[in-house]
Amino acid sequence: MRTLSITLLAALTLLAAASVTRAHAATTPPAGMPPALLLQRKQVAQHDDTRVAVQLVVLGAAVVVVVVIGTGAYFLRKRLGLTAAPPEQGAGGHH
Repeated sequence: MRTLSITLLAALTLLAAASVTRAHAATTPPAGMPPALLLQRKQVAQHDDTRVAVQLVVLGAAVVVVVVIGTGAYFLRKRLGLTAAPPEQGAGGHH
């Protein structure tokens, strides 16, 4: 049964990866389409800062998600008793 599942998964993966059409390089236009249609019509300002703002917002959201999930996971582990207390240090220390 396991072999059948692996074989079926491999066959489906190969089928999904097989391309029906031929691949084109990004710099060449598809056959029959003049290169003039591929030109960018909208001019972008040289110092357009919207991309940086979006990247900062996404970074902030990722940090918030990581901190919230990490803190929640820690408190859940603590509540379930899965966190170990720090080891006790003896009164007479070693030098």
